[in-house]
Amino acid sequence: MFLFLGLILEYMWALIMFPAFFLAVLISVFKEQHSRIEGLEKKVDELSIDQETI
Repeated sequence: MFLFLGLILEYMWALIMFPAFFLAVLISVFKEQHSRIEGLEKKVDELSIDQETI
């Protein structure tokens, strides 16, 4: 019991660092996807405007 508690306290930095790193990567991916989706929406709007003028 005390050994397990000692391991948790000794590796507390890892218990905090790895989830924080995972969340940072996840947030970065979502932000990048959001900007790509916005770019695609602009292209679709431009194409729909071009189709309406034809």
